[in-house]
Amino acid sequence: MQAYIDTLTVQPVAPAQRAPMLIGVVPGEWIGGTYGGFDGLGNPTSAASGARGTQMVDAVIYGATHVLVDQSGANAATLTNGIPVTSSELTAGYAEGTAAATAYASSLLGYASLPAAGFGSSLTAAALAQATVTFTIAAPASGDTIGVTIQVPYSQDNPGVAQTKTVSVVLNATTAATATTAALALLTAINADPVLGKMMVATQVAGVITCTILGTYIFAVYPASQWVNAAIPFNVKPLVYTLTGMLANTITTVAVASGGGGTTNVASATTFLNGTGYKGFVSVFLKPAVGL
Repeated sequence: MQAYIDTLTVQPVAPAQRAPMLIGVVPGEWIGGTYGGFDGLGNPTSAASGARGTQMVDAVIYGATHVLVDQSGANAATLTNGIPVTSSELTAGYAEGTAAATAYASSLLGYASLPAAGFGSSLTAAALAQATVTFTIAAPASGDTIGVTIQVPYSQDNPGVAQTKTVSVVLNATTAATATTAALALLTAINADPVLGKMMVATQVAGVITCTILGTYIFAVYPASQWVNAAIPFNVKPLVYTLTGMLANTITTVAVASGGGGTTNVASATTFLNGTGYKGFVSVFLKPAVGL
């Protein structure tokens, strides 16, 4: 599911131009070997960095695929299902949403393929900022349990059903010494978790843990319940996203505190907050202009 928008000059296109420079996307299969390839974030590997325009490159030029978008451009339009996608005005190798009424047909890469409603159905245009939430630990006591329950991306076995992950620690005489030592014990567990540690990074000051979305976690949302616990048909593609920007504002949070010692753990909100913009993968039906 690694994709990278390519252009003939590998440069952003000026807003006033919207020139017909888009030729397709490089699929994830084009990795390694003689021609190099791209990593999971769309960056060219060392073997591929000098190959563009001089060697044969596998490219998807029509049909369903996943591309990288940067929604922070001044002229970017909110992405919903069917909104045109064109070359980013800011970031080489990325696209952005564009208003249908102002887009030149020759500049279009394709059209966003997103759900009609719900999670990931609308990706707003704004400067990129990562979402955060805080957990405040107070009056820690040995023997009490503190933790967090955080929503994690959907899975193939449960399409459209939110999943959660709980990470917790039992305080002992050392970790319960102060709010700071208790918070350090919990944040260490969060950062070491194989799921949450890929989604966010936890830091703390004086017993207040701040979890900040990393903006690099890539995941797929499978489209329908009839494929639960079954093989996905070859012609069905999941919707691919990056957990970044405003999309992370939907991630739910619950503070966990239990035991008879009186330890408290308070979340600042029931979801992550203040994520804006979007910079990552989007499912697109690729349909470049005729003649490219």
